[in-house]
This record gives sequence, C-alpha cells and structure tokens, in this order.
Amino acid sequence: MGEKSAKQELFTDYSAMLRSLIPDAKGFLFFDRKSRLYWQDDLAKQTELTKEFQIALLQTVKTGELLGEIDRVRIGEDSAFLFQLVSDAGWKLGAIAVLIPHEHDEAWTRAKVHAQIAPGLNSLQRELALRYKLVRTHRKMEEKTSDHRFLRQLGEWSRADINCEDALESILSCCAEHLNSESVTLMVPDMRIVVWAGKPGLDSNEARLMIESFTETQSVSTQPGTRAFKTTFKGCYNAPVLQDKRFPVGVLNVHGEEGDEFEERLNDIADAILSAIEYVLERDFDALTGLPRWPVFESRLHEAWAHDDGQYVMMHFDIDRMQLANDSFGRSFGDQILRKFAETLRTHLNDHSYTRISGNYCAALLHSVPLADAEQLAIKICDAFKGMMPCPGGKDFRTSVSVGVAPLMVTDKGIKDALGPAQAACDAAKDRGRGRVEVYQSADESIVKRLDDIQIIGDVRDALSSNNLALYAQPLASLQAPGKNPVVEILLRTVDEDGNHVSPAQFLSAAERFQVMPDLDRWVVDNTISMLETFLAESSQQPNVAINLSGQSFCNDDFSAFLRDRLTNTTIDAEKVCFEITETVAVANIKQAQAFVNEFKALGCRFSLDDFGTGLSSFAYLKLFPVDVIKIDGNFISDIETNEISRSMVTAIAEIAKVLEIQSVAEYVQNKNSADILRNMGIGWIQGHYVGKPRPLEDYLSSGGSLKIKDCSDTTGASTIQAKPLPDDFLPELALQNMRLQEN
Repeated sequence: MGEKSAKQELFTDYSAMLRSLIPDAKGFLFFDRKSRLYWQDDLAKQTELTKEFQIALLQTVKTGELLGEIDRVRIGEDSAFLFQLVSDAGWKLGAIAVLIPHEHDEAWTRAKVHAQIAPGLNSLQRELALRYKLVRTHRKMEEKTSDHRFLRQLGEWSRADINCEDALESILSCCAEHLNSESVTLMVPDMRIVVWAGKPGLDSNEARLMIESFTETQSVSTQPGTRAFKTTFKGCYNAPVLQDKRFPVGVLNVHGEEGDEFEERLNDIADAILSAIEYVLERDFDALTGLPRWPVFESRLHEAWAHDDGQYVMMHFDIDRMQLANDSFGRSFGDQILRKFAETLRTHLNDHSYTRISGNYCAALLHSVPLADAEQLAIKICDAFKGMMPCPGGKDFRTSVSVGVAPLMVTDKGIKDALGPAQAACDAAKDRGRGRVEVYQSADESIVKRLDDIQIIGDVRDALSSNNLALYAQPLASLQAPGKNPVVEILLRTVDEDGNHVSPAQFLSAAERFQVMPDLDRWVVDNTISMLETFLAESSQQPNVAINLSGQSFCNDDFSAFLRDRLTNTTIDAEKVCFEITETVAVANIKQAQAFVNEFKALGCRFSLDDFGTGLSSFAYLKLFPVDVIKIDGNFISDIETNEISRSMVTAIAEIAKVLEIQSVAEYVQNKNSADILRNMGIGWIQGHYVGKPRPLEDYLSSGGSLKIKDCSDTTGASTIQAKPLPDDFLPELALQNMRLQEN
C-alpha cells in the first residue's frame, strides 16, 4: 500500500469516527506541524480558507489556543473549531479543524466540541505520535548517514591542496547543499574574507557588529561539542569564527528553515563546520595576528615575479625591543604588541599583500606604488605604530618598528632573495637608531654588506637542511715530545651547488649575525662523534680531536642539553675531545663560559682557549677558566721571525702555560724557521700549513687516523733568534692582576 493510500485510509477512518461522535459536523480538515493542509474529507473540499482562518491556524499549531476570547472562525457559511494535535511527549503534530454548519453552530462552543470528540482526538493523537516517531527515527538515521558523508566532505575540502578562498567556497557550498539552505555566508573582515554559497546573507557592517557582540558578551564556547549557532531572527542563524581558539574574528551566517528541528540539526554539526573553516584559516593565516602566513604571501610573490613590470616594492618590518617586552612583561604582552602592529598593517596596507614571517618580523608587497611613495607609506606606518602602550604593573612600554624598503629585484635566483634588499635596509634602520625607515641603496656599503650576509645565510640554512656540509681535519704536532700522538682540529665547510667546499671565512660572520651558529655547532659535534664511533668499531685507538664552539652555543641551554646527552650516550672517550672557545667570546660571557667549562670538564672533556692574547687583560682572565690548552692568536705567530714584540708576547704566554701546567699551541706556522723559534721559546704544539693542510676528516679516518707530519722535533739548522727575557716582576704582577680581578 502506497503512502498516499495509507494516509487516505487513516484519515478516512478517523473522519468517520469523529463524525459519529459529533453528527452536526460538516467535515474535517487536518493540518501538519507546519500549518500545511494535510488531508480533508470530501465534504470539506469546497471550503475556502480565509486569511483570518490562516492566522488562527498558525496560533493554534503554535500554542494550542486562539487569541483573546475567540473560540471559532467563520469560513463561508460554516464555523471552524480549531484544536492542536500534540503527543504525550509534547511533540507538536499539527491541528484539526471541525467544520460546523452555521445553522447548528450556536449550539456548540469550542469546549463542548472538544469534549465531544475527545475520545477520537486522543486516539488520533496517539496514532499520529507513533507514526511521527517512526518517521522521525527514520529521518534521523538518514540525517546521520548524510551527516557522516558531509563530515567526510568537510575534512576533504579543509585538507585539500588548494588556496584558502577555493577551500572555503567548497566548504560553504557543501554546507548549503547538505542543509538545503537558502544561503551560507562567511565573513572575516580583518582577513578580507567574504565567501558565500547561494546569496550573501549579511554585509561587513553587520558582521563587525556581530563580532563585537560575541566579544563583549563573552558568550563564545570553545569546548568541543558545545559550539552552537544563535538565532537572530526567523530562519537566520549566526556563529562566531574564532582565531587562536579564543578570539571571535568572523561570522558564519546560515539562512535555513525556521524551527527547532533545523536548529538542532545545525548545531549537531556546528563544531565540524566551524572547525573546518578555522582549520583552513589557521593554515593560511597566522593564529595570533590574523595576517596571511608566508606560503600565501609567497604565492603572490611568485605572481609578481612572473609579471614583473617594475612597479613592485618590498617592505620588511622588524618590531623593536620585542625581546625586552617578552622578558619584562611576559609573552601575553608581547602578543598584544604583535596584534597592534598587525592592525596597523591592515589599516595602511589594506590594498596590498602582507605577511607575518615569524616572531617580530613582517613583510609587505606593494603593487603600482613608486619607490618614493612607498617610503612615505612606510614612514606613516612607522609613525602610526610609534607610541606608549600600557603594560602590566601600571607602566608604559614604547613601541616602534624599523622598516626597510626596496624595489622588487628580479634575479636568476627567483624569489629566494626577493626579500633580501628590504631586509638589509631594515637591518640598517635597526642599527641607525630603530623606529625609522631606510631605503635600499646599492651605493650604501653597510646595507650591501648586510644583503651579502642575508644571501650567504640563506645558502648556509639550505646546506644545513640538505646536509650539504663537510668536516675537515687539520693536524697539530708536538714540538717537545717527538712521536706523540697527533691531535686534529675539526673544521667545517659548506658544499655549494657545484660541489665546491666553501671555507668558513666566507660564511661564519653571517652565521653569527643571524644566530645560526648553535645549529652549525650541533651538526659538527653530532657528525664528528658519529664518524668517530664508526672508526672505533674497527680500530682500538681513538684520535684526539679539537672542536670549535661559538659563544652562541655555550650560552644556549638547548645546545648544552644536546651536548650533554650526546656525550653521555656514546662509545667515544670524552677525555680525547677538546672544545675550543675564543678568548674574547669567553670573556664577554664569563659566567656562562665558566659554567659550561666546569660542567663538561666533569664529563672528561678538555678545553682550549683560542685566539689567546687578543684581549686587553688576557693573563688576568686566564686563571678564571680551568682550561687545558691556550692557543696563541695567529697574529703573534705570522710575523714572529721579524717582530720583537710578537716574540716577547709569545715567550710570556709560554712561561704562563708552564706555571699553570697547561699546554700551549701556536697556530698559522708556515715554515721551519718559525717552528724552531717557537720550540726555543718552549711552545708545546704548533699548527699550520707547515705541519699539514686541512683534509677531509673521512679521508683521515679511512687512513687509520695517521697523518704524515714533518718531524718538528728536528733542531738541525734551528733559528738562533731569541726573545728578550721577561722582567723579574712579570709573574708577581700577573698574580696581582688576578687578585684584583677576583676582588671585582
């Protein structure tokens, strides 16, 4: 039996039952829960439903009562008595209209009619409730199945490798189709996002008012499964889109059916819809500031690069004193500064592309703006951001930003170096007082040097990420103990695109400037230990190695933790590992250097103070560092054959080394004559091209750890050049300097 015939049979039977209970009735009309005519018997088919009847019907379905003292509605020659159909559980099932001819209606009241038909009405309500429950259960199952398909689609669109706008359009179209909605609209004003499916459901002003309302009332739930839409008027539902899972930044508007069922279904999937949208936004926009992430900006940079017409200008921003703000007032205050600057960018660069690169760095790409105008715009941004910002503790913090401006330069390296000139100009602005704008000028040597460093550090980072680095070993030889096992100093090289090994002299300055030294030192230590472990698997004798460490590394807690873990989980002998730190860096970071040396000497490592003699108080500081070796600065060695001052300085260092019972090393030794002079002065070890040039560490280890070194103990033809003797009060004066230093 079809649905139509089943309905016909049901209501025909109940119509007959009701007519038997109230013989004066002319006919019956049945309406569903949406006030639509569902069924009528033959005698009622000619009845024309008036506007007055429609109003009374809506009221009856909604509340079960008529307005005021009205108990019936006239329809032509008949009176209609309306009654709500409702289940025991409170489900609204619809309404029934009992038509009484005009000639009989005076004998009837609404209460009397209800009492007369109550048995049939109650039976009908139970029957309809049961059927409604079955239909509702079936519909729920279908909706659940449909919801599962919908959620899968949401996940696919949110993870699709397409741009943000296309992904959001797909998500909204999917929502509109699934909910059978008239329109679904997403507005995120600060991100310049306006996307809809169907037709726009609200404008930007309405969206901003709703965002303010969500923020002011703090009525936004962020807990999974608790997010919901709010009804603003009939069939219109709105929910906040959050940034960083906390701050309302947008509105999702849905126009759909009016009623509890639609709202309930919408809220069942609200979490999934909003989470999918926020996932796409967080993928392409910075969670803290709402600025586009670098990949989004990079795609626009590619477009500009491909269609370069000389009208593109780059800007690089560095917010000043961010480290001070974070350290003094906490990261939450630093976040406020970042959000304030993001708002400044949106205000002044609304028609251009911009991004947060990382930390306190941002960038912008301006189109069709002459360089001079771009400079003026940068000054406006600088001035707008500059000011006092209230911070915790009732104090004020001065905010400012340094800006670099440069034309977009097309080179054979593509966009890799596109930001370089603007970044170099920004660094110059930083060095020249902060809170100012500098424009890239090829004639400005300091800016050009910074640009070179930026380009070099890009190559260094690429070498690190692709493991295009190489370890070299340069030998040290003993002057006083012939045949003693040699020591090798580990040296680093980068490998360029052509396979050439690049000397550290070409990249260390840039690596130090951009704080990359801890990463390089970590790579050197890790790979040196790994190669020694492999060597020891086939050899019983471990070579002595010296590894250079930068000040950035021994002042870095993460590096210390890495080194501690690496040395305590290896098969190599830590006593045959010597770490070299330069004197100037050690003195500049004296407390950290002392703590670092003490910690790793306890593990068995040895330490060398490199470039010794360059400081103004080298001898005074020496006793504060429990080092095993002092390595004399090469400037004193390179001219030791001709410079009496250099010879006297080296002699003094050799005497101090003997007193302190530590080894002395002279580097940059180029010939036998220099070696002979150093031996006569009492220097213990030498290093330089006379001893041996650097060679790949792998080659050295593959040869069994042996080095062909000149016999530096041969004194035949030794130089007779002597240094002047030290004054008698030299060592007492050194002791006095040490005492003064320790007292201070």
